[in-house]
Amino acid sequence: MTEPAAPQAPKPGPLHEVLVPGTPIAVLEPAIGTERYERLLTAAARFRDRLGRRTIWNVNSTAVGGGVAEMLQVLVGYIAGLDIAVRWMVIGGDPEFFAITKRLHTQALGITLRTTGPSVTSAGRRGNRRSPRSAGGRPPRRWACGRPAR
Repeated sequence: MTEPAAPQAPKPGPLHEVLVPGTPIAVLEPAIGTERYERLLTAAARFRDRLGRRTIWNVNSTAVGGGVAEMLQVLVGYIAGLDIAVRWMVIGGDPEFFAITKRLHTQALGITLRTTGPSVTSAGRRGNRRSPRSAGGRPPRRWACGRPAR
């Protein structure tokens, strides 16, 4: 199986696009078999029709390093290879901006982080998780499209 091409390095600034070349989806056929490959192509065609002129946007804080960036480098290439409109933007900001986005992200996942004491690190996250019900006995609000779900 051929490795996907590397994304183009982003330019410095508050918001920039990471250009990922499309990966020919045919490289997956030997791995997933003809039947699944045909189903993938059919599902992609239906999705393209439903998507219309809209675009799938991926926004994160880095183009390299970390799990999200590593997945996007591959997935954006495959999606583009299916001729589905997809873009990947990297947003910059100061530490306060990222502290706010981290809090929103963890709250959307139902995770409560300490607001005082040692900073949160990947090694220390376990001690920062609380059961959603432990916060006042009610589950967290779910979020959809950037606003609370009703």
